[in-house]
Amino acid sequence: MHNNIILKKLKVKELYHWRITKYDPQLRTSQGNFLANEWTSYSDIGKFYNNKQFTQKDYLDTENAYVNAVINFMGCLKISSLKIVALEKFNEELISEKNHFQEMASLINNIQIGSYLNEQQISAVCRLILREYIWAKLSNDRKMYVHFGYDYYMYIGSLLPCDKTIKNIKEEGLFVEKIKSPYL
Repeated sequence: MHNNIILKKLKVKELYHWRITKYDPQLRTSQGNFLANEWTSYSDIGKFYNNKQFTQKDYLDTENAYVNAVINFMGCLKISSLKIVALEKFNEELISEKNHFQEMASLINNIQIGSYLNEQQISAVCRLILREYIWAKLSNDRKMYVHFGYDYYMYIGSLLPCDKTIKNIKEEGLFVEKIKSPYL
């Protein structure tokens, strides 16, 4: 009971904050602009970057790393759900046209601000966000938030430092920087 009282008094500024991306920070200018020519969207599959065709497998490997980052933070914090605290739907009709999106079609039609999502639903919602079908902000009280920006930027805030989780995210090939979400 005492811990619950302490948790309710915590504010967002007392969280740990990270920007998690596929972009190497060493390839940024001093103003933070990314210099390399890289894919930024699901729609880039089939295009060429650095003389190599960007494949669906390449895309899914990266998307899976982002989804795993969110799920691993939840595990670190021992939470089983996140709530949608902001939501915009862009391309609902496109989802039902593609067979591999059909399982997500009912989710996109039923989610709304205030919906609580379990781990499986969070995985699907993160994929929908990364594929630019929806945009959403996810939260679990004052324990965790997940925000997504343009061009495959993800921001996570956490009540705990989750050092092992950060290590795992880096091992999956993503870059982790101590940066607060601009969407707070």
